[in-house]
Amino acid sequence: MKFKYKPNVAVTDRKTHKLIGVFDEHGILECNDPRLIPRLKSKFPVFEEYVCRKCGGTFDSKGLLLAHHRKVHNDSK
Repeated sequence: MKFKYKPNVAVTDRKTHKLIGVFDEHGILECNDPRLIPRLKSKFPVFEEYVCRKCGGTFDSKGLLLAHHRKVHNDSK
């Protein structure tokens, strides 16, 4: 699961003080540990990436994906 926050911020476990991960230069942290996901969900917003089925383009919001479909893949006759 991907989370979005400020770029280059380190996330540590409060109990053990171990490094969980660091948000990259785009502000994305990917975590696959099922024990950490609920705790990270409570602190950071979940980053959802929408993929176009026709061309494979990726978009940050569903609105941008829909606008892309209207503009590029217009099937109206």
